[in-house]
Amino acid sequence: MLDIWYLIIGIVFGIISSLYAKKKNMHAENWFTLGLIFWFIAPIIIFFTNIKNDALKKSEDEEFSFPH
Repeated sequence: MLDIWYLIIGIVFGIISSLYAKKKNMHAENWFTLGLIFWFIAPIIIFFTNIKNDALKKSEDEEFSFPH
């Protein structure tokens, strides 16, 4: 019975992790798995991660653009 609760809690933290990851343009499936395994640690890591892939891509495009 206790194993079922561990699974339910893991799924909840997996969903929370994947939602945060999707919001920050990260791989939601990978973060769901990490949230399922590591519970509350994965959402904390995502919450404090400030990297957004589109912002990084924009800065790279500006850096290597040639004048017209």
